[in-house]
Amino acid sequence: MKSKLKEYVKDKEIAEIAITYGKETFAFNLFDELIISEAKLQDALESQPSYYAFLGMLSNNLRRKKEDLELEKDKLFSKKYLQLKESLNPMTSMPYSDEYIRSKLMKNLDFVTLREQVTKINYDINRLQTCLTAFQQRSELIKSLIYKNR
Repeated sequence: MKSKLKEYVKDKEIAEIAITYGKETFAFNLFDELIISEAKLQDALESQPSYYAFLGMLSNNLRRKKEDLELEKDKLFSKKYLQLKESLNPMTSMPYSDEYIRSKLMKNLDFVTLREQVTKINYDINRLQTCLTAFQQRSELIKSLIYKNR
């Protein structure tokens, strides 16, 4: 009986991974990368550490980029918050309330753009983590096959 899950994984775009870092996009099909063939066991053994290291470093670089964006977002929020807090509501001649300022900032185009960038990087980091876990499992299977063939 053919596995339904295998059919879904192979035929769906969810297995297509494309992550942009800087000006370069790294794209691969996770299902295809994880296939283990006994005929190509030696090649898999040699390439596995490089693939794992590359994905790990890409994940680390994205985490750093996320931290930089979070800092930029916090700075922007603080700057805009103080600008609005120091200004007066023309209708009441009173300072704006904190709730109003936060609402206004949540709609600020620059702030929204930074939030969207952070969200996308989080998504990419999580997908890379899933890929790394899958490659760890692949590594264990390769070890088992090698042990079995001895």
